[in-house]
Amino acid sequence: DVDRYAHELGLAFQLTNIIRDVGEDARRDRIYLPQDELARFGVAESDLLGGRDSPAFQALMQFQYERACTHYAAAFAA
Repeated sequence: DVDRYAHELGLAFQLTNIIRDVGEDARRDRIYLPQDELARFGVAESDLLGGRDSPAFQALMQFQYERACTHYAAAFAA
């Protein structure tokens, strides 16, 4: 259970950091969100790098948030 807790919590923290830093990373011409997920939600790299908000970007971020929450829940359940 300790290994599962550590694994899930580590993933949750990593995802939280990625979500938190999307804007800062984009200002440094860096994108750490998966390319396939950008495509899935219709978010262009240029939109991220340009700091453009859109319903597609909001949906992508909601998806990332829910993924992180799933990992936090799994960690706490362990």
